[in-house]
Amino acid sequence: MGKKSRKPNGRSRGGGRKVDAVVTAKTKDLLTNDEKIKKQYTDGTLTAKTLRIAVATALGVDEEGIKKTVKAAVLAYMDEHRHEENEAATQRESDARIQAEIEKLKAENAELRADEISRATARAKATAKATPHKGYAANPQFSKAISNLIETIGQNEEDVEDFKEFLNSIKRRHYPGPIECVETIASWPRLRKHWPRLRRRICSYCGKGTFDLSAPRLLVCGGCYQGRGVGRYCSEDCQREHWPEHQKACMKLHIAWPSKSERDAYLAPFMKDLRQCKEKGLTLEEYLALGGTEAERLRLARSGNA
Repeated sequence: MGKKSRKPNGRSRGGGRKVDAVVTAKTKDLLTNDEKIKKQYTDGTLTAKTLRIAVATALGVDEEGIKKTVKAAVLAYMDEHRHEENEAATQRESDARIQAEIEKLKAENAELRADEISRATARAKATAKATPHKGYAANPQFSKAISNLIETIGQNEEDVEDFKEFLNSIKRRHYPGPIECVETIASWPRLRKHWPRLRRRICSYCGKGTFDLSAPRLLVCGGCYQGRGVGRYCSEDCQREHWPEHQKACMKLHIAWPSKSERDAYLAPFMKDLRQCKEKGLTLEEYLALGGTEAERLRLARSGNA
């Protein structure tokens, strides 16, 4: 009588390999996707028995029969993740070195720019001291020094638009002398980070205002939105005087009448009212109180009641 072949654990060799593969896959799946198992594995409280029970329950098999396979799967999982963690750590170290180099270059560049601005400011002040106060803005040497200062400060591409808006807001100011003009322009590096709030305190028409963030904000054009280009005024007189220029940029008008010809047709009677106010020395409120304005007549004519 021939000898019978033995089947360990009641499984054929091929069937055993298939079962082991399923157990291994399920073990890795639980370690990767099961939140409870993941948490225990991460904080070091996961036991081999807890994991075996979870795998056996998920597959509907005997816990003891998969003991070796689960252990081997956990060791393989740890090796894989150790390699990934080492790569991640290496990448983090590399990123940190690169970021440190970038910050170092930024700091060096900032120091160079600060030095360039300091020298340009000193040259502009020296020129300002030698410039007569009367008509200093038209002095060729002073104008050249100011242009050089503006060009030096304006090299920072990150805030070029804000710097332009800053220059536009201060160009209407009346300075006691050329030194004060230089000092105001040279203050931009210190003011730039506060500009989105500071611009709310500078008049779009006369340039009066303050760089004190605790000061109240100015009047705002009712047709504008937030951001760059908004009309802000220290008085109603300034708002009225600025309107002929501001109407070209006022967002509300551009949305309501995209065509320039349509905007001009709508604004013509109001502009005539403003000219009448100026000629008669009246405020807009006083003029409107008299009635019969161009704007009102146009409104009546369009409604067919004139």
